[in-house]
Amino acid sequence: MTVDSPVTSQRPRIAIAGATGRVGSTLVSLLAPEPVDVVALTRTPDALDLSPGVNAARVDFNEPRTLVDALQGTERLFVSHGTSLQQVENEIALIDAAVASGVRHIVKLSSFGPPTRLNPMAWHMQIEAHLARQAVASTVLRPSTFADVLKRSAAYIASDSWVALLAMDGSISSIRATLRESRALLCSSTCNLSLSVFITSRVRVP
Repeated sequence: MTVDSPVTSQRPRIAIAGATGRVGSTLVSLLAPEPVDVVALTRTPDALDLSPGVNAARVDFNEPRTLVDALQGTERLFVSHGTSLQQVENEIALIDAAVASGVRHIVKLSSFGPPTRLNPMAWHMQIEAHLARQAVASTVLRPSTFADVLKRSAAYIASDSWVALLAMDGSISSIRATLRESRALLCSSTCNLSLSVFITSRVRVP
């Protein structure tokens, strides 16, 4: 692992916010062998055990300048902040820092469902609306329930005691493909992810 390494190659630099979470950590592992520079954004870069060749950059939402510094030279950003009372504030700050740093494509992991005032779905809607107003190519991914969550819940489902899962469904491979897609740098899209559906509606940005 290299901490706060400068950009030394012409390969696309992809930053992962939420690199220690279930989706983010898997995404980092999938991207590590790809011909890209992967950067994990974290408060504690020295504490991470990352794949060889993956960099780590320190970010602290109480220090906005660290967000801009960490994203210098980044072409694409994946945003997956854990559900919390600070989610809207933190993700919007990260989006603004990305725009200020010249990031060309932002991929936001959102939540699948109808418009609602219930959180965390309502938080995701606020963040999506803010992202849509930015002059940057973006992709919003709205998953329902990840297959691995269903697998872990097999016993509950079999015993008919399964009520609901506040998780997501879809394919992390689809997220990886979105980050690697060069055409995504030219447009914005919203994708609803299910077990086998990947629906995209593309709108060209200025």
